[in-house]
Amino acid sequence: MKRLLLATCLSCFPIAVLAGDFPALFDVTGVASDDTLNIRAQPEAGSQQVGTFSFDQQNIEVITLSSDEKWGMVGLGETSGWVAVRFLERVSSESWAHDTTSLACSGTEPFWSTDITDARQTLEFQLFDNSKLTFETAWQATPQGFTGGTLGLLARDDNGDSAYATIVSDQCSDGMSDRTFGMTISIFLSQGEQITGYQGCCSLQSD
Repeated sequence: MKRLLLATCLSCFPIAVLAGDFPALFDVTGVASDDTLNIRAQPEAGSQQVGTFSFDQQNIEVITLSSDEKWGMVGLGETSGWVAVRFLERVSSESWAHDTTSLACSGTEPFWSTDITDARQTLEFQLFDNSKLTFETAWQATPQGFTGGTLGLLARDDNGDSAYATIVSDQCSDGMSDRTFGMTISIFLSQGEQITGYQGCCSLQSD
């Protein structure tokens, strides 16, 4: 019965094939050691400065590019900003869905968070009441033939409970701030005969 319910839930996930390799991690490059890289409110040089990155800042998550591909959207606390792409160097040529970068995800109603770490071999789920579940990855897959898009992850714990997550390249709002995230997550927890679903946003985390 439990397996049947889980299989039914898996069929609910959308299959999304999106062009592009974002989000992705970048390092600052080409900025003098006595200077900083400006973060702008809008993707244009004359826009208001809302922050800076140091000349040697590493592992900046770029969510997407502007229409002219000269600016990259980055997270900045409770909002988002833009930096000039010419001062950024991509950390990995692999799509986020195909490499082993850690992911941090969260959602509301109720508040929850998930960290996918250890080369994506561990999935830790925590609810607002601080109850925590830790799962070990049993299976993961990405669509063949695409550089970006979707990651499916199935993980289990020692009690036989399981978690299934689908993470998709798509702009996402946490519903509480003006920040834009680069991935959406749908996650199902299967505990005994009970299956509970959660929705939220994810970001890339440097290891």
